[in-house]
Amino acid sequence: MHFSPTAAATASVHGLLPQYGLPKGLLADAVKSYSLEEDGSFMIELERPCYVHFVNLAYYEKKSSQGV
Repeated sequence: MHFSPTAAATASVHGLLPQYGLPKGLLADAVKSYSLEEDGSFMIELERPCYVHFVNLAYYEKKSSQGV
């Protein structure tokens, strides 16, 4: 399931994270698109690489993938 780069897609990926026990603020606001597979893996594409500060500083490449 792939979602194209729109403001709605960005909002929905942040809303989707709590369903998997993850905080909404886990991803940067620069989400361009994302895909979620049936096996729980997902891939995000950002507009640019970026840093996000939690307790520690986290760096996201422009394309990142992870399982949930």
